Formats: sequence, structure tokens, C-alpha cells
Amino acid sequence: MKRLNPLVLAVRQLRREWRSGELAVLIAALIVAVGALSSIGFATDRVRQGVERRAAESLAGDLVIRSRNEIPREFDARAEAAGLATARVVDFPSVVTTAERGQLAEVRAVNDGYPLRGRLEVATQAYGEATPTDELPGPGEVWAEPRLVGALGIDVGDEVSLGGKRFRLTRVIDFAPDQGFSFVEIAPMLLVRHSELLDTSLLGPMSRLSHRLLIAGERSAVDRFRADIEDELGPGQRLLDIRDARPELASAVMRADRFLNLAALVAVVLAGVAIAMAEVTLWPMAFGMFEGKRMVMVGTVHMMSPMSSDPPRGPSGSMVSGVLSGATSVASSWILKPFASCTARANAWSSSLHCGMPIAFMFS
Repeated sequence: MKRLNPLVLAVRQLRREWRSGELAVLIAALIVAVGALSSIGFATDRVRQGVERRAAESLAGDLVIRSRNEIPREFDARAEAAGLATARVVDFPSVVTTAERGQLAEVRAVNDGYPLRGRLEVATQAYGEATPTDELPGPGEVWAEPRLVGALGIDVGDEVSLGGKRFRLTRVIDFAPDQGFSFVEIAPMLLVRHSELLDTSLLGPMSRLSHRLLIAGERSAVDRFRADIEDELGPGQRLLDIRDARPELASAVMRADRFLNLAALVAVVLAGVAIAMAEVTLWPMAFGMFEGKRMVMVGTVHMMSPMSSDPPRGPSGSMVSGVLSGATSVASSWILKPFASCTARANAWSSSLHCGMPIAFMFS
């Protein structure tokens, strides 16, 4: 007898299930699950990037090289060659004076490009309405925090002395991205251009300078740059990101990342459950390996009494019934064996497809 091709039978069963509408429900569930998972994955990724970007604003960059000595210009060149933006910052404590008062301040000297992350917010008077700006103090100008303005008793347009040079106050700083990075709010900040420091006579060998090189760019480029220079840092040089410089923000970012990962995992589980529920009517086919045996048993029972619906009675009838039952069982098993094997294998393939689909989806 010609054996049926299991693949042909599986294709026939697939066509039958498609016409019955079972596969249409499964495909619809797959589309909804994939769409929901993609949407949640996209949303969580955007939220994660937003959290990391906001956290990076506390450093005014994605990566910071910090040192008590001047940082070699080689790092600037290598960062720019990697497609990254750079800016230099010098922090040091100094006394800012007027004709009548003096106040300890945290002087922050910056160059063009500062800040790389976030924006400065300035006002035209102390505690006035602030507006974001991308500008920096011009030549001979300084910007100060309201605390410094109040301590010195000055207003916008007045002059202050820093070292051996006089500057004019032109803006009041309401917010700076890296506010409190150093000195932790001990002294109010005075912002000045880096090129103006040479005339102040404050950059002597005994000055308590803190140099920072800010670096920002695409996350992948920043990570590669960090890996390249991490082993090349000299004595006293530190490489910082948000997790190193601000432990409190690092903890918040870590908790947010865990929450977003949990949301994505729940979406995967729910999508897998939705697919499994959509194909619940197909699961009985998982027992397809036994359908062939049931076919043989049906044939045997039908052949037990071919001439009558009642089994033969009496001793001789029981013997004849036993002989006929045994012969019929052997014959029907031999005749239906190719069909049973083929059906079992085809159903096994179909069942593996239906049952394995949600499992593979959940672990993908």
C-alpha cells in the first residue's frame, strides 16, 4: 500500500484549519501581540533615553575627565575625531569684591560649547523671570547666582573685581546644569569665560584649580571612547559619568531601568498568554500521536461482529469471537499502520507548531 507523505497531510490539515478560521484567530493574536510588544519596547526605550539624558545634564555632558592639573589637549582631539563634542571647565574658589564688600565664590571658567547637556537659564535681575540661553558671558562680563548678587549688594550693570581685573555683571544665573557639581552649594557661582582668566592673575601654582573636560555624543561613540582612554589616564585624572559622579542620581536611574525592564517582561508574558489563548482550540491536536491507535481500535471493534450488532453468545461463540477479534486486530493494525503513522506524524508537526509558537515568542 502506498504510504502517505506526512508533509502533504500536514499541508492538507493546515488548509483545513485555515478554512475553519482557527488560524485566522491565531494570526490576529500574533499581530496584536507583536504590535503591543513593539509599542511597549519603543516607549520604554524612549523613556530610558530620556531618563539618562536628564541625568547627564547634572554633569553638563555624557562623560567627564576630571583632574587637578590641566588635561592634555590630546583627549580633545581624540574625542572630536570620534565625532564627540567637547568643552572645558575650570573651577576654583576665590573672593569676589566690590568697593564695599567681599564674598567667597565658586568661579567657573568655561569656553564655547558649555554646557554640552542642558541649558543655562538666566534673568536680567535677581530672582527675576528666567529664560533659557545658549550664550555665554562676553569679554569683560560675568554672570552670578542670586546669592552672590545679594551678598555683594549689587545689581545687573554693576562692576565686581576678580583677582586683578574688573568685570561687569550682565546676567543673573537662575539655573546651571552642573550646579553643585563641586563645592556642593558652599559658595555661590560666578561664571566667566576661560580666556578672561589670564588677566586675573589667579592661575598661579598654588591655585586650587579643578579641571574638567566635558564630552557628549551618541551613546555608542561615548562608550567606545571611554573604553579607549580608560587605561591611558594619568595620575590624578578620573573618568566620570552619571553613575560615578552623582550616586543619588545613579540610584534613581538604576531603579527606573529596572522598572522599564519589568514592564517589557510583563508585555512579553501577556503577549505569549494572548497567543496561547487564541489557539486553545488547537491544543487537543497535541495528542495527535494517539489518534492512529484510536483509529485501529475503532476498526477492531467494528470487525468483531461483522454480521450482527450483538456479540456471539455461548462458549463456542466466545471462542469464535476471540479468534475473530484477534485476527481482525492484527489485520486492521497491518492495513491502517501507514495511515496511523502518517496521521500521527502530521499531527505531531502541527501540534509542535501551535504549541511551540507562543513559547518561542515568549523567549524570543
